[in-house]
Amino acid sequence: MTLRLAAFAALVAAPLLLEPAPASAETPRGNLGLVVGGRQNIGSLADDYRLGVSWGVRAGYHLMSEARPWSVGGDWSVVWSRFGATSDTVVASPLSVLEMNFGLGARFLLSETAAHFATVTVGGTLYRANNPLPPDDERTHAGPYAGVGTDVFLSDEHLLSVEARYGLLSGGPRSLLLLAGISFGR
Repeated sequence: MTLRLAAFAALVAAPLLLEPAPASAETPRGNLGLVVGGRQNIGSLADDYRLGVSWGVRAGYHLMSEARPWSVGGDWSVVWSRFGATSDTVVASPLSVLEMNFGLGARFLLSETAAHFATVTVGGTLYRANNPLPPDDERTHAGPYAGVGTDVFLSDEHLLSVEARYGLLSGGPRSLLLLAGISFGR
């Protein structure tokens, strides 16, 4: 438990240690990039498949303005996750999950001298697994998610992001997804 907490803290703190672009730099409205991370299942699914690795692609578009320290926009991602069984009674291993997300997000400028933002996202998820999953023994689930994170613009074209998402809030298996990514934008 302590090792996982330390790894989570290091991943969230990493963007704070980098030299962000100046706040006056032109921040791109759109971005496209790659994400990697991990997922921890919660509830009855965690008894059989606790931790997994995740990777995927993400894109976003934010309506930026130099006149205000915040922006709103859309976020999209496709994330694959893979889990090994944590219980000896599980016959169907590994568990593979494909998740498609679309949400609305907001960015809030954290510094007047650097392009470093706090982020909040909410949206919907379509979740597909290779095995039937609780709570209803189905392979396909849909429901809402919520996330928080940080975005750091390393230049006028490069964005480093870290996000923690909790979902499905209803309608399927619950998990905590932690993603770090690098995106390129214009």
